[in-house]
Amino acid sequence: MKKLSLILSCILLLSAALAVSVSAADMFVEKELTPIVSVEEPKGGGNHDIYVINDGVFEGTDKEQYDTYCARSEPGEDFIGYTFPKPYTVKAFEFTEGNHFWDGGWFEMGTNRIEILKNGEWTQLDGVSCDPEYPAGLFQDDFGDPFETFTFTFDPVECDGIRIAGMAGGQASFISCAEIRVLAEVPDDYVVSDPHEEALRLEAEAKAVEEAAKTEADLAAGYITRLFTPSTNIDEPKGGGNHDINVINDLDWIDEGEEGVDKRQYDTYIAATEPHEVWYAYDFGGETYNVTSVEYYEGMLFWDGGYFSDGLKLEALKNGEWVAVDADSGYPVSANSEDHEPGGQVWTFNFDPVACEGIRIIGTAGGEHYFTSISELRIKGEKAAEEAPAAEPEQPEEPAEQPEETVVEEPVTTQPEPAEETPAQPEAAPEKEKSPNTFDPAILAAVTAILSLGGICLGKRKH
Repeated sequence: MKKLSLILSCILLLSAALAVSVSAADMFVEKELTPIVSVEEPKGGGNHDIYVINDGVFEGTDKEQYDTYCARSEPGEDFIGYTFPKPYTVKAFEFTEGNHFWDGGWFEMGTNRIEILKNGEWTQLDGVSCDPEYPAGLFQDDFGDPFETFTFTFDPVECDGIRIAGMAGGQASFISCAEIRVLAEVPDDYVVSDPHEEALRLEAEAKAVEEAAKTEADLAAGYITRLFTPSTNIDEPKGGGNHDINVINDLDWIDEGEEGVDKRQYDTYIAATEPHEVWYAYDFGGETYNVTSVEYYEGMLFWDGGYFSDGLKLEALKNGEWVAVDADSGYPVSANSEDHEPGGQVWTFNFDPVACEGIRIIGTAGGEHYFTSISELRIKGEKAAEEAPAAEPEQPEEPAEQPEETVVEEPVTTQPEPAEETPAQPEAAPEKEKSPNTFDPAILAAVTAILSLGGICLGKRKH
């Protein structure tokens, strides 16, 4: 009995062990991690969203990378990597650099190292190998092609974060990074979650609700702008402003004299060398609206432009053509930037209602580089009532048609042709009934009697 109990205990222990043990697998887990970088507000032309380093894009333009350019006047160190939501056992770190520039974009002289976070402290990881070997140089030509991937491997180590760090290279002392992947040991049935993507989804849903409420309130105030999409003839600007024209229809405009808010405005800077016209417009999509006012909210002013030099005109789209609207906002007519200060002012066109299919402001770009700026363009109006179709003129009633006179024709009598006589067929004689095939006993008796009498007679004559 004791042996049986021992055997059962061993079986139970083995079953429990098998139930909790799982095989490990290697998996890239960066989607679950939080990106970190030494320069959180860069000033360069790269993507300013740090999550670009785990979006799965390993090459492209400046917008597919993050760089730490911040116009440093002295050399400095940079780092970039991840912190973890829970400890991971890590065994490889893949670093894909971004672009190289004449003044930086790399770690110089092989000073780069891998660091891990344990117990709240960052320490350098020993025994690290790199494939291919990271260049040890000072200048752009020493670092070969951009967007190259370097894989750092080491003995598995449990940690709470990992990063690459070192002396930033180039005259401007900065690094660039397109992508970082982290290889960790996880259970073989592990599924990598993406909390950042979920956060973005929830943020988008909340923003959609907020935007709908803002639009409803704006419509209630008489503005129709949120029903349409703005446009401009300078749709690929090169300045530091927001390059999305929809920024002028987001109900977020800058205040008068406000500075340092480039991303809240749209400017048409293209390094122009000659004067040219600039317009901002709304097309009503073929519908007709009665427009009553237009409000132009300026953007920032700059030493080399940001305003209209010869005043501001208003035009309406009618039957496919832009025509001038008799309206004045009081906007200054001057090529001198001082006459336009401060920036961020609001200029309003008021006029008798104009029925049109679109509206725009237009003028000549000012300043040494001939560009304008705008933070919002708002329109008041209402949809024009649809005209009822014109009634067709009544046609005089035509006299009723008289029925045609009916002519009664005399019936034509026709004699039927005599039918050919058919000789009468004799009636068929009735069939005789067949006698039954039966011999009557009475007849037999009569015959027998006659024969008997005959015999007697014959006998007497013989005697």
